Amino acid sequence: MVDDTVSTRLIAALKDEDAAVRRNAAWALGNHKEAGAVESLIELLDDGDLSVRAGAAWALGNIAKDGNADASAGRPLVSLLSEDDPTVRRNAAWALGYMSKAGVRETDAVDPLILLLDDSDPAVRRNAAWALGHLKEARAIEPLSAALTDEDPNVKRNAAWAISWIPLSEAEGES
Repeated sequence: MVDDTVSTRLIAALKDEDAAVRRNAAWALGNHKEAGAVESLIELLDDGDLSVRAGAAWALGNIAKDGNADASAGRPLVSLLSEDDPTVRRNAAWALGYMSKAGVRETDAVDPLILLLDDSDPAVRRNAAWALGHLKEARAIEPLSAALTDEDPNVKRNAAWAISWIPLSEAEGES
């Protein structure tokens, strides 16, 4: 965490007219795990610049890594899963995984994340599988098992890892 003056200035920089300043301020707040910036970062998820949206999603995920997940970030992050830009989708999936790991399970994310297992970008598929493992929803077992045949070895690794965290007894009950 940075001191209050720096934190206040970084949060103010999230409103700068220059997209690169907004993006870099988001990254700085995420790197320093500034939980007090979460509300301002959530607002950036609607920014007109895709690099700012991607940076804000990443920052929210990085803050959530330390258990500072905010449930109000869930739905805006889920909406980013359908963005055109793969970096935005990848970072949103990653952030939702860390939010879930911190105890904020956004179950509305499960179906969009399942769809991302078929994304054209392997990094998006990898993060979607990883996030589904943290969400621990039984309905993800079958799509994750299909991802075990993905051409990208990291997607297969994350799919296998994700399946290991979902109670199979719940999945059997859904059949």
